[in-house]
Amino acid sequence: MNNFINNRRFFLSIILLSSLCGTLYAIFIKDNTSLLYAINSFFDSSTYNISTLNVFRQAMITYLISLTLVFTGASSKNLLPLAVISFFYMIFSYSFTFTCFVILYGIRGVLVAILLIGVSSIGILASLLEIFYQGTLYSIFGTITFKKYFDIYIKAILVVFGIALYDAMVILNIQNIISFIIFG
Repeated sequence: MNNFINNRRFFLSIILLSSLCGTLYAIFIKDNTSLLYAINSFFDSSTYNISTLNVFRQAMITYLISLTLVFTGASSKNLLPLAVISFFYMIFSYSFTFTCFVILYGIRGVLVAILLIGVSSIGILASLLEIFYQGTLYSIFGTITFKKYFDIYIKAILVVFGIALYDAMVILNIQNIISFIIFG
């Protein structure tokens, strides 16, 4: 485990920096109306009519774009900034959303954020981290082949598929529980 962390220290520092930026942005935005609008749009009654297939499709598109940008960016030294920005953006958005829930709803917001984005964010960020790390092993250090790097990308796509299924089947069905937690 210690070797795992030492080898990925740069990537873990990106995670910490982007989490800090997302949190600070939510704190300093100082416009609770905007935060409420962004967060409460999830609970709008019109969102209850979204089909499971549409949620799955949207999740797959969102997650695959990020995964592919990190894969493409990390596969070349010249495109490495693309991977850094994509990785940073995903973490920033998750930490911003989590912080918004905490600012608006306190301890109930923590519970809701964990239910809504906890499992998905851990799976997606772990996949992005590994793709990014393996990409640097391929493009910068040359210690792995492109075939091995591509095989890891395919495995990450399978993880994304599972997370999108989770989002479509579980998250969509717990909206009533989440509304009860927030609104009493």
